[in-house]
Amino acid sequence: MSLTSNQRRALARQQCRAALAAHIHERLGLLVPPQHVRLQPSAEDGYAWSVLQGKEYLLDKNLGNGTVGRYEDIMKQIGSSFEAVTPQRQQSKPAEHMTTLSDEPESSEASSTSFTEMIQQLEHDKHVLAVELESTRAYSSQLLRKDGEWQEKTCNLEKELHESRSSVNQLETELGRVKEGMIAAMTVLRSCQHSKADSTSLESNDEKP
Repeated sequence: MSLTSNQRRALARQQCRAALAAHIHERLGLLVPPQHVRLQPSAEDGYAWSVLQGKEYLLDKNLGNGTVGRYEDIMKQIGSSFEAVTPQRQQSKPAEHMTTLSDEPESSEASSTSFTEMIQQLEHDKHVLAVELESTRAYSSQLLRKDGEWQEKTCNLEKELHESRSSVNQLETELGRVKEGMIAAMTVLRSCQHSKADSTSLESNDEKP
């Protein structure tokens, strides 16, 4: 005989409450009767829910009002999208419908790192990476400034080298002209010397009887 829609919803709600109660026990060591589990507990209940951003809709209504699909969605996302955590203010005495299992060891699930702690660690790592990134950017900017300075110095040296080469070329040109002038002057001087020698020889021949 198939169940009616109300019976299916009641069964899904009962299973959802049982799953939530088991999760609370695994995470916090608290025994909460399934019928007393609430999605919006008070500080006196001894537990609270930590939910990922964007998944708040899972806990926005009480368990008394829901559909089979909603109960199944909650059960699927227990421990992945939300989890039981200790409330900020702990009551010295738990509520009557809960028992603290202080004498029982925590289960492996309870002692493992929760996704809330993982998120906190990731936020810390994110902050550290942001600081390191800013430091790297500052160092990169410093290197870029140094590189710009070296490029400017290199450009100035290349300019000075070009000017020096131009000066050397000019000096070499002037030196070539001076050499040509000296050669021309020496040629003229030698020519004059030869002419004078020839004149002296002729005069000597004329004076002989």
